[in-house]
Amino acid sequence: MMKRILPRSLFGRSLLLVILPMVLLQIVVTYIFYERHWDEVTRRLGISVAGDIEFVLELLREHPEPDAQQRILRMALLDMDLQISFEPGKRLVHPTVGSPIYSISIIDRMVGRAIDERFGVPYQIDPNRYNDRILISLQLNDGVLRVITSEKRLFSTTTYIFLMWMIGTSLVLIGVAIIFLRNQIRPIRRLAEAADSFGKGRDVDDFHP
Repeated sequence: MMKRILPRSLFGRSLLLVILPMVLLQIVVTYIFYERHWDEVTRRLGISVAGDIEFVLELLREHPEPDAQQRILRMALLDMDLQISFEPGKRLVHPTVGSPIYSISIIDRMVGRAIDERFGVPYQIDPNRYNDRILISLQLNDGVLRVITSEKRLFSTTTYIFLMWMIGTSLVLIGVAIIFLRNQIRPIRRLAEAADSFGKGRDVDDFHP
């Protein structure tokens, strides 16, 4: 079965020797990068946002005066990119409890884990994004805390840049390898044809060792 799948020509087999290790290396590097680097960076960004939210909450508890709280919320918006509002007496309908194990979005998974570590309260993360803004709702004892922040605070664009550079560079290298392999295999095929003709007693025209 493997013999039927693998290329039979000299050029195909030579090209496979070049492409296969490169593809396997990319798969391994991408997996390690995604599982380690991207997860770790996103987790640290989520912890940073959760820490900022906790800091603002502590300030609001220490300064219950309306003017002071308005000033704290304005500073949080300008300096931390956190738009915070509180809805007293409200309850979340279907909150998430604990760290999410399975989630399509890595941002939701890491932010949920950071919220669970910092606050340990039920929460909701809106799956919809509005102008690259993310809505996080925390269920507190006396109401629901709504936090809107930029998705840029929770997402690292270096992953896409890394993948694009890696794939683009690999395509260029594969193209160069194909050109060199063709130039190297062409005289070998001519030699094989000349040897075949010589073995059959035929004249070989325009062939120079």
